[in-house]
Amino acid sequence: MKNLLYLSLLLLPLGLLAQTPNKKAPKPLTPEQQATLQAKKMRLHLDLNATQEEKIKASLTEHFTAVKQQRKVLREKQASRYDRQLAQLDAQLEMQEKMKAVLNQKQYDRWKQMHSKRQALTMQKKPKMHKAPKAPKRPEALKKPKRSRQKRDY
Repeated sequence: MKNLLYLSLLLLPLGLLAQTPNKKAPKPLTPEQQATLQAKKMRLHLDLNATQEEKIKASLTEHFTAVKQQRKVLREKQASRYDRQLAQLDAQLEMQEKMKAVLNQKQYDRWKQMHSKRQALTMQKKPKMHKAPKAPKRPEALKKPKRSRQKRDY
């Protein structure tokens, strides 16, 4: 009876580990879907009219497809970090010019403010590419006392 109990206790964790959750990764959004969502959000936050929303949606669709193609090309070329950042900055400048043409001054200022906050947040989320900091040393009070290795006579 003891053996059966021990055997069940040993096999129970293995059975639990073998059951993996059935989660599927969501499909990435198409550039058109991304543009539609982004345009709707901008309409809410910037108080856009319907014509502005349509113009922004068209420019966002163009921007997202261009960025997707650019990433694919740069991956295939195995471009340097400089080239990737240069391409990204060019795309951002182009998008900024398009927004400036569509939005009025008040809306453009608000868009710039929102855009800079989002960039700051993404910079905080990016992992650093340097060594991880070493763990802090334990205080002397928490360290275990060292045992002396003296021979004992019994």
